[in-house]
Amino acid sequence: MGDIGDFPNTFNNSGSLYSLCSSDGKLKIWDTSNNILKQECVRTSHLNSCCTCLIWIQVTKHSGHKRKKLKSVEHNIEESLDVIAVGSSLGSISLHDVATNSTIAELEGHSGKVNSLSWANGTTSLFSCSSDKHIIEWDLFQHKIKSKWKINKENTHCILALSNGKNLLTASFTIKLWDLEKKEVTKVFVGHGTEVISLVEVPNKDGYFVSAAKGDRVLSVWSLNSTDKKSNSIASLILQNAALSMQMINVEMETPTTLFALTEEGVLQIFRHKFNGNLSKPLKPVMTISLASDNKESKFSNPIPIYAIYPISNDKILVAYGNLAFLFFEVITISEYDQENVVLVREGKRKKVVNEFNSKAKVPVSGNDVEYQSANLAQKRGNKKKNEAPLEERLENLALVNPQSNEPPKKDNTAQLLLQGLQSKDKNILQSILIQAEPSVIDVTVKHLPVQALVPLIRELSGLMHGKTFTNKSAVDWLHSIVRTHSGILLSNSELSEIFEPLLASIDARVSVLTPLLKLKGRLSLITEQLGHNLDETVESSMEPLFTYQEESSDDGDLEKMSEGSLTGSDDDWDEYSEMEEEEMDEK
Repeated sequence: MGDIGDFPNTFNNSGSLYSLCSSDGKLKIWDTSNNILKQECVRTSHLNSCCTCLIWIQVTKHSGHKRKKLKSVEHNIEESLDVIAVGSSLGSISLHDVATNSTIAELEGHSGKVNSLSWANGTTSLFSCSSDKHIIEWDLFQHKIKSKWKINKENTHCILALSNGKNLLTASFTIKLWDLEKKEVTKVFVGHGTEVISLVEVPNKDGYFVSAAKGDRVLSVWSLNSTDKKSNSIASLILQNAALSMQMINVEMETPTTLFALTEEGVLQIFRHKFNGNLSKPLKPVMTISLASDNKESKFSNPIPIYAIYPISNDKILVAYGNLAFLFFEVITISEYDQENVVLVREGKRKKVVNEFNSKAKVPVSGNDVEYQSANLAQKRGNKKKNEAPLEERLENLALVNPQSNEPPKKDNTAQLLLQGLQSKDKNILQSILIQAEPSVIDVTVKHLPVQALVPLIRELSGLMHGKTFTNKSAVDWLHSIVRTHSGILLSNSELSEIFEPLLASIDARVSVLTPLLKLKGRLSLITEQLGHNLDETVESSMEPLFTYQEESSDDGDLEKMSEGSLTGSDDDWDEYSEMEEEEMDEK
């Protein structure tokens, strides 16, 4: 999606401010009403850690001013402060006050990267999950830990504090519902094959929430009121591309719920449905909104990705697009468009920079510092002739057939190119090596790889495992070679379970459908064999004549009569001949 989509960014609770943590460690805040960068804040630990997540919260502050009323009763005045909680890769959480543009507290408690933050509106608790496999509930007043507990061996990628204040959702590849009072898992939701990146509670509804997984085009809807301890999704929403984020708006109970989903390509898709039970068919978006640039020099327009969304109402939504230098915010009214696919053309507001090399007007160059090299041309030509190889040598170099050797080819260049691709994360280099490599190339390349490149390579292969059959076959070949060659190094890694967790989840997701596929294959083979057998019988039966006609002939009739007469006459002659023989015997 570009540069902004790779950084943590979000709107505040009213949509009036937009925050983004850039790669240089600065926390930038824009005013969405006039597209102006309002303030920048440099975090204290920006040099040795990067921002991993951020969230807007509201902290109630008791001011020191006291207002006197009747009977000299004193009341403290409470102020609501807009605070941004920023999680870092080192495990710390910074609380940034927008009004004073300063850091009011540093929360220390995690030993690993902070993956996600969640805060329920109207509560005083902030929840955080980390790669250290712990969840912490923070007190926003005292800036201390309320409670801390370890979840399981899985790495939690996303959390959501429910509006009832009693439950918490944690998600890795499975989603778990926690009882905050007992710190126990009460329900498990199974269905995603990749890590869950976003959770949204359906507002003003009786116990529903929606989840989105990394690289998955399907959004899953779950019911919190199901009696089963291990339940599946009740509905599915189909997107155009993989999901990036989701947003909902508070609505009345009788009206359908509107869900705004943003894809990785920067396209906004809108769903409307009243959640009241299971759905047999997946839901499709009622509207798709995308932005494009007005390119007057070409017939084709370039797409403009949307980086963030904030729903104002069921009919209006605030979108952010552009880049870090020119970031724009716009309110889109949905009811103004009747089509399902809406493409909004926006003009580029950046000023064109005139390039002196592409400019048609050329400035003549004048000066006295002119160097003439014509005197050295003869000398250079003479040097070229002296450096030329003799004709006999050049003829020997024109060998058409190279001698074949039984030694395996060297694959050092492939290993070096793979290292460059892993370091730069260049998809073209990685795909050209990982997908098109032969088994012999794979084995030699894996042997030449340094130990530090094994973990990034395994994670890259985990992404290939979610692709099609051809990429799966290549990924399996690479993983088989890695395990066979570097099994000892992998076993000594303390993060082995976390490294292979995406692979195991992908394998489990594929193995779970193996039995139904085998049953389907068996049924289809029986049906095809039966159809083939019926077809053979039909062909054999069709070979017999349906009607036979025999023409009558006088010659045939005469022959039949003659044959019958001859047979009758011969019998009579035989009887007479036998009587004559008997009479002769009596006379003798």
